[in-house]
Amino acid sequence: MAEEAGLMQREQQAVLDILLDNIRDDYAEGKGDRGALPRLAVDNASIESLGAFAEIHEELSRLVGPSHIRTRYTHRTATGGYGVSYYRDPVITNKTNRANREIQAICLPTKPKWRGVLEVYFSGHAQAPVESTDIEIVDRREGQPVYRVRNTPTPQFVSQTIDAFGRSSILG
Repeated sequence: MAEEAGLMQREQQAVLDILLDNIRDDYAEGKGDRGALPRLAVDNASIESLGAFAEIHEELSRLVGPSHIRTRYTHRTATGGYGVSYYRDPVITNKTNRANREIQAICLPTKPKWRGVLEVYFSGHAQAPVESTDIEIVDRREGQPVYRVRNTPTPQFVSQTIDAFGRSSILG
């Protein structure tokens, strides 16, 4: 039991570090009352969703540099997801990033109802790039749908999420 609690604390800290390290000062995620959101997202996660988040982040970070990553907060969604976005080009400032394109985003819900789920946004795919029972088209980017997928972090979902990144037409 103590070993499991220690593992949970280590996973929470690792993901919290990822979130905090990717906050950009000129974005809303780093301002005002949103300062508690990284901790809320981590505290609301399961050991499985923390591990999956960290694994996906590690793999996607190998495909784009740290300058291509920033935090993301989906405050208007049912989950209130907080996580990180991965972009085609370096994220310099909020103003200069407007022409940049998000390839993928992974979020942990801040709302307790969604505990243990991952919320992932996929861009640059003509069809949904992963299997899930909760897939919705929420926008369009460069002529392709943006898919929002909510799923429990199964090994298959994690693998499909990582694989989808390299297949995005936005990655170019």
